[in-house]
Amino acid sequence: MVFTSSTCLRTIPGSIDVLVTDVIMPQIRGLELAERVTELHPGVCVIFMSGYSEDALLENRLLSRGNGTSIQKPFDPEDLAQRIRESLSERMDAEYGSRSS
Repeated sequence: MVFTSSTCLRTIPGSIDVLVTDVIMPQIRGLELAERVTELHPGVCVIFMSGYSEDALLENRLLSRGNGTSIQKPFDPEDLAQRIRESLSERMDAEYGSRSS
């Protein structure tokens, strides 16, 4: 399912595994969207996409908390798919790794 930033903040059926968001959007910044979605879905993997180098500081605010990763535009669909797989794998390792300790 694809949601706009405004509908994403409303009721979303089920859970969200991955949020892929642009850093700069017309109505809401990607960082703010990620923070709001993470509040509702704490386990969500966040992938920020950006085509602007000045967005690095904004991305790093959330990335430093360990809540996301980034991908530089333009990118190939295969690169995005790989980033999603890596994010989900890291989340699974964190969840199941902590249970077996």
